[in-house]
Amino acid sequence: MEELIDHTQPTMQRLSSDYLAELSDRQQLERAERQGNILQYYLAHRAGKEKVVTATEREFGKPFAEFTNDDYARFVGSLDWNRGEDLWEWSHVTGIPVIGLSQKSTFFFCNAHLLEDVQAAIEMPYEEVVKLKRGYDQESDTPTLHAADGRALRLREVPAGTIRRTATTGRFSHDENYAEPRIVLEALAPYLVPLEEVVNREFITRGLRALPLSMVKIYRGKAIYLTNLKGRSYSVGMPISNAVYKGFAGMQTGIFVEHRTGELTTHNLVHELGHVIDYSVIVGRYGTYFHAYQCPACRELKEDKDRVFGEGDSAVPQTDHGYVSSYSKTNAQESFAEHFAFYILEQERFRMQAEKEQSAGHPELMAKYRFLETLVDRTPVTAYRLSRSYLESLAE
Repeated sequence: MEELIDHTQPTMQRLSSDYLAELSDRQQLERAERQGNILQYYLAHRAGKEKVVTATEREFGKPFAEFTNDDYARFVGSLDWNRGEDLWEWSHVTGIPVIGLSQKSTFFFCNAHLLEDVQAAIEMPYEEVVKLKRGYDQESDTPTLHAADGRALRLREVPAGTIRRTATTGRFSHDENYAEPRIVLEALAPYLVPLEEVVNREFITRGLRALPLSMVKIYRGKAIYLTNLKGRSYSVGMPISNAVYKGFAGMQTGIFVEHRTGELTTHNLVHELGHVIDYSVIVGRYGTYFHAYQCPACRELKEDKDRVFGEGDSAVPQTDHGYVSSYSKTNAQESFAEHFAFYILEQERFRMQAEKEQSAGHPELMAKYRFLETLVDRTPVTAYRLSRSYLESLAE
């Protein structure tokens, strides 16, 4: 009280347009400075990737691609998942980028993250965001964005590589230079969040720890986007940046995990990852776009997967048996992702229910369990990197 009454200078700022404009400018500068620091945080960690990978390879005497289940268990067990640096180490070694973002997946789907006026983009109502019309100017080689009424909206200077050209070899879509997918951090800069500030980290990392080595190797080169806003999680299955969706500029195939509570977040992460493994790895296509099959043994499981779970978003039988949850009855692709998550996170419960139903004369759930057992535990994971010769061999 003494500090308040006797020592505080009574300087009052009256409301005025000048004062409010000055306050707004100061806040924008502070926000820009903070986001610049966060971008440097991400770029510094990216620059340190090779050092981390080299140290791990030296410790284990082999590259990650040659890790055994025992190697991976020792590696994961050595990490303190409550530390941001250890999450970065897992990301670097596995080749799975993990990014924290301050906006929902829809925001990036609609390319709202490219708007020049960052504050206006942040404050834009959801109803307006989803009506944004994305385009591409061939002459200037830059993206375009228009409001619902047709007004052209001003965009930030788009970093090189944000929009990647698509080429085809045979029926397969890929980057025209056969480049590996890569997130353009500068394109996401105003909306990056340090991994240490991501909500529900404990439950997110629980899902990552639960992933078996085979699924981690399959998921390499695909990203995990974590947001601090409540919403539905979402999977992105484009073969390269901007193909299929025309949105998600500067991003790559992966999953968004929106903010949920507790175990639900863990389940969402693994469920959405199952979607990407389904149509980006096993099925190898999304819509009319074909992905390059980097894991041929997984591709060979497609016929069995379709027989057991159904194909695409086709309807599934609405029975009281054959499913681990009510949501798994939504359609074929949700059935696969939901059973995949249960196999990873609640395998014993899944197996016991399947055995019980099989004893009662209903083998459908056991068929799903056996398929996932084959996929997760028995399918050799050999990844082939993009090249003209590899893609042409697939087209034969």
